Amino acid sequence: MFLFKRHCQYKSWETEHQNLKRQFRQSYEAIYTDKEGFLNYKKMVCDIQKKIDEGENKFIKRKRNITEHSKKQKFDMLKNYIEEYRKEKLICM
Repeated sequence: MFLFKRHCQYKSWETEHQNLKRQFRQSYEAIYTDKEGFLNYKKMVCDIQKKIDEGENKFIKRKRNITEHSKKQKFDMLKNYIEEYRKEKLICM
């Protein structure tokens, strides 16, 4: 049904599809089902083919915009202090 650019792209989509079916008992249909339970099949197929044509290896992006915690520097300093303290205690014993 879909025309993939490379075999590895196909395998990636197939893996994602199988994982979604295993977890939720449906694949991409859940994204395109409205509140009344109707599936917008045409939009689903067009969107999936568009992603494939763009060279995407997966439909659902799972990367999050992760930023460093504001207190990380203080935490690292405290962690180093505790490690040094433990080393001193082990040496003294």
